[in-house]
Amino acid sequence: MHVVVDGRHIGGGRGVARYSERVLAAMAALDEDVRWTVVCPGGPVPGGVRAVHSRLPRRAFHGAGALLGRPTLDGLAGAADVAWLPAPAPVALSPGLPYVLNVHDRSFEARPGDFTGYERVWHRFARPRALAGGAAAVMTLTRSGADELVAAGWPVPPQRLIVGGAGAQFGPTDELAQGTPPAGVPERYLLTVGALEPRKGSDVLAGAYAQARMQGLDATLVVAGRGRLRHLFDGAPGVVLLDDVDDAALEALYRNALAVAHPALLEGFGLPPVEAAAYAVPSIVADLPVYEETLGAAALRVPASDGPALAAAMLQLADDETLRRGLGEQARDAVAAHSWDHTAQVVLEALRTAAGR
Repeated sequence: MHVVVDGRHIGGGRGVARYSERVLAAMAALDEDVRWTVVCPGGPVPGGVRAVHSRLPRRAFHGAGALLGRPTLDGLAGAADVAWLPAPAPVALSPGLPYVLNVHDRSFEARPGDFTGYERVWHRFARPRALAGGAAAVMTLTRSGADELVAAGWPVPPQRLIVGGAGAQFGPTDELAQGTPPAGVPERYLLTVGALEPRKGSDVLAGAYAQARMQGLDATLVVAGRGRLRHLFDGAPGVVLLDDVDDAALEALYRNALAVAHPALLEGFGLPPVEAAAYAVPSIVADLPVYEETLGAAALRVPASDGPALAAAMLQLADDETLRRGLGEQARDAVAAHSWDHTAQVVLEALRTAAGR
């Protein structure tokens, strides 16, 4: 079986990129009889996976495909049996080629104002609902994500809607060495990881941390992420703002953090709190349905967009070592079943079914 993969998210450093990279690596290791071709990746691909690039710039390649129906992913990759689209995006495939689509969340529908004008046009050309309607299977990471698609009227019958999950570790075997955090990171810190965007509650976090400091919080806030709201943290008292960090540095940041603050206003899975939980590090999250599936009671939850409640939770966790240890151990137990190998098996089975293999 030859699988062509939309590789534009690989190397992007955000949640969809991390998901794509880890699932692809795990799938490539599961079955040597499957040939994998990643089209126009933005970074290195796993071993055993072929990468192909267009002579056009990546944005021009995908834009032309969305507008003109060509060039197609499989045209560049060579004859394929099935395609994997790790997220909705403007794309062109040959007529009749089956594909499996991942939908991580509905932020582009639920909070369109959080996106730039370019991003809104990009989503319009992606036609997520139409793309989902033509897919052999649509995968979400959680049951609550699948339920949300159904409630929103997406044209996906139940038999084509699959919950695939995601992993709690950095790779299929989590073999990273125990390193130390990057230079400049102090001993006591809270950590936030991911896109610094309105939908992630970054503005709420910046304000809540400043409030908590005024109320006596003695922990630094380490920010590992990029986005339009990065300026809210740049130069702020008590904040260490990091540039892009690799997996080894990020693993060390998780392992040594007091807690993770992740007040996103909506999530399809919420990868940073789950990754932190693998190291028995607790998190503060907004009270969203997705965390019933991933963390259960093993997190401090605050109402979405409630800055004072978030500030109080940061103070509480920073001051109470017993609470941190208890929540961290519960969180580690809660996410023990989440693995990239399992997710890879679910995605691979969906691809095999779509290809008739």
